[in-house]
Amino acid sequence: MKELKKIIIHAGRYHADDVAADAWLKFMGYDCPVVRTYQITEDMLSDPTVAVIDIGQRYQPELNNYDHHQCGDIPCASSLVLKHFPPTDSRLKDHLSKFLFDYIDKVDRGHILLPTHPEPTVCSVIRSMNEAGVSYQDAVQYMLTTIKTFVAAGLSAIQDQDTWHNDVNKFGYYATIEAKPPATWRDFAKKEDVMFLMHPNPRKERSYSITSRDTNIMTIDKAEGQTFLHANGFIASYETKADALKHIRELANRYGTKFN
Repeated sequence: MKELKKIIIHAGRYHADDVAADAWLKFMGYDCPVVRTYQITEDMLSDPTVAVIDIGQRYQPELNNYDHHQCGDIPCASSLVLKHFPPTDSRLKDHLSKFLFDYIDKVDRGHILLPTHPEPTVCSVIRSMNEAGVSYQDAVQYMLTTIKTFVAAGLSAIQDQDTWHNDVNKFGYYATIEAKPPATWRDFAKKEDVMFLMHPNPRKERSYSITSRDTNIMTIDKAEGQTFLHANGFIASYETKADALKHIRELANRYGTKFN
């Protein structure tokens, strides 16, 4: 963990970029003083224990200087801070970049323009907080809560990914799992052209269910041994594992014949 004794961020109007950089460092455990100023000195820029963020006209990670305004090709400050103060799991960093920090970067560098009356995105909320006179500290707390939410979602997605790759057995167009399916299994199944998943029935012990990945492509129909079939054909339950296996194989064969 890098040593930081102080964080320097520009004064005046705050933006999602600098607020997110500050909030991320707090999430990572840096509880050092934050000074908001326009007066950047050479001593600040040359001291690696002082992080100078979104001001200073220098991008020098070895000295913890993270400004981007001097070059249009450098990502915004919050993306730089995420890059150089990453979480342990690189997949979490990628998730946060994709779903939060890249959006902040695009808005901050003008690649996405916020309309006058925008939908409530994280950037528009921060802008509205600024215009309403909400303190910088309160804006950072809001962003910290937002980051914690995205981290939780990212960790859940990583767990789903590990479950799909380690615990799900794939047999061409169908797959089976002996536990609760990952919430995002359809995303992984689509990439591997798995159409149906068999899993334990959460409502009845020792019985099984089949779920369709996409009912716009193929639904589950009636079959022997079924104890439940949803009217939309996206899920069905079976008295025994053998009944479920028999039907999922029939469905997968039908899918393969129809679409391949």
